[in-house]
Amino acid sequence: MRLLSLLSGILLAASLLPAQVSAQSWNALRLISPRDGAVVSGTVTVTAEATPDLELSFVVFGIDGERPMATNARPFTWAWDTRAHPDGPHLLFVEAHGPGGVVATAGPVRVIVRNQPVVSGSPRPIAPLAARVVPPAARRTEPAIHSLPGPRPEASLVLDEMTVPARVCLIEGNAYVPVRPLVECLDGEALWDAQARRVTLWCRGREVQLVPGSAVGTLNGRSIRLWRPPTLDGGRTILPARTFGQILDLSVAWDAVRRIVQMGLLPLRQRPEESLAG
Repeated sequence: MRLLSLLSGILLAASLLPAQVSAQSWNALRLISPRDGAVVSGTVTVTAEATPDLELSFVVFGIDGERPMATNARPFTWAWDTRAHPDGPHLLFVEAHGPGGVVATAGPVRVIVRNQPVVSGSPRPIAPLAARVVPPAARRTEPAIHSLPGPRPEASLVLDEMTVPARVCLIEGNAYVPVRPLVECLDGEALWDAQARRVTLWCRGREVQLVPGSAVGTLNGRSIRLWRPPTLDGGRTILPARTFGQILDLSVAWDAVRRIVQMGLLPLRQRPEESLAG
């Protein structure tokens, strides 16, 4: 009878585990640096590593419950400016997001920020970390990278080392980039068909057709399903940076502290429409 009760308790505990993070995923993501207990200052490179078989769309870096950085480009790194946080202990963590939400997590790792010189005297007591740190979320139904609190509704766009003269909009925590300026910076062309209410892009050897408000587009003549649909903003077509990166094979990183969308060129896939087929 006692054995039966014990087994029932184990099964109940297992049923409460997040279903989207499989047992194989627990060791699929690692927070490599900095190490647990490290004392850091200035700008520090935070590095995560994911196994090749882990199906992920992007990786999110977090600190103390906030998620200030996201990227889809390997190696997964974040240039963390520790001066944006007060001296003392902080918790770093990382999440891997796939099509359905969080597929793996790593951390937290406890580090100590020390940018100010140490003043001699009795040390100030530090409150327990668990009392003031929000742990990483287990799942988001529709993964979105939320910006840090602040009154500024816009961000800037950088393509490789060049700042693109265009406004980036933050809509429901997602960065939307303007289609025409970005395509032209990539030596492409964008044409708006007012009668069909459709924009056609020719860029990086691909032809893309998008309709504002529709989550279905075409890539090289084949139907594709978009993560989020494009929309209109003051007469211009804007598209989530993540979707833009998937269509044209661009790396996408969001820095919530500096409010910058950083994009770069990735090797072109031979048949990108197959991975985006609707």
